[in-house]
Formats: sequence, structure tokens, C-alpha cells
Amino acid sequence: MLSKLNSDQLKKRKLLLRYNNFTDIISNNLILPLTSLHKF
Repeated sequence: MLSKLNSDQLKKRKLLLRYNNFTDIISNNLILPLTSLHKF
């Protein structure tokens, strides 16, 4: 029971990490160029 719970927690954490990386990449690729455009 405990190990099952732990593995579920690990899966969620991995998914969350992957999601965070994804949003970081998107924000770096979209938001940064947009803000640099606005400086001009």
C-alpha cells in the first residue's frame, strides 16, 4: 500500500516537472521574444 502511494507520488512529481519544463520552454520562446520586440 505504501509503496503504491509512493510510486503514484513519484509519477505526479515527474509529470509536474515535465510540465514545468514545458512551460519554461514556451515562456522562453514566446514571452522573451515578445518583450524584446516591445523594447524597440
